[in-house]
Amino acid sequence: MSLACSREVFTSIFYTGAITKKCCGELMVFGKVCHDAFVKKTLEDPLYKDLSKSTIAKKSIQTWNTCASVINISPSSSASRVISPAENPDLIIKENNCKTKMELPCAREVFTSIFKTGAVTKKCCGELKVLGKVCHDAFVKKTLEDPI
Repeated sequence: MSLACSREVFTSIFYTGAITKKCCGELMVFGKVCHDAFVKKTLEDPLYKDLSKSTIAKKSIQTWNTCASVINISPSSSASRVISPAENPDLIIKENNCKTKMELPCAREVFTSIFKTGAVTKKCCGELKVLGKVCHDAFVKKTLEDPI
């Protein structure tokens, strides 16, 4: 999510403000799970300890549902899932002129081993080797740039 849209969403939930259709679109891609985690994490910050959690929860739901209706999707649709680079390897491949791509299970396995904890199987190591260092590095860079 862009910084400008992050501010719009933040303002609409924690203060008072409207959200543009553009930023609603970015919020839908950001995903409901991350949206909720963002709100929860913000409420843990001592700067916001005096805010009413029930009011913020209502405004958060209202913001999400408003954006879902503006973008014309169901609030519970698949667009409310987190879409990480591991789930959209085609974007990285296209942007970096990669010659091949990893299958989704291996992309997830590599993602998990880098950004969480886990091992990479021999099969997925083979796919990673074919993918190449440039594309691997682009995958990591793109993921680190992702505000999720």
